[in-house]
Amino acid sequence: MSRLFVDTSGWASLFIPTESFHVQAAQCFAQAQQQKQTLITTNYIVTELVALLGIRQRAPRTTLFQYIDSIKTAPFVEVIHIDVVRVPSGKNG
Repeated sequence: MSRLFVDTSGWASLFIPTESFHVQAAQCFAQAQQQKQTLITTNYIVTELVALLGIRQRAPRTTLFQYIDSIKTAPFVEVIHIDVVRVPSGKNG
């Protein structure tokens, strides 16, 4: 099974109909789902998407929750959680 990484602009193009690549993004996502590709994204990208849609696009909170829930619950989307790794003080990495 192939995997496709989706960044913030990919999600924004999908969710914002006025984006210049909206049609292409919708087609790409439909094709990926049809071909049973796994879409990979990260928790940082989801956070950035919330900021983009909420602040720049002024999307209502209910719409934001719908978008994020659709990412988190889609069976063909894997959200990789990036954690902060702390190096103990006094140690060089």
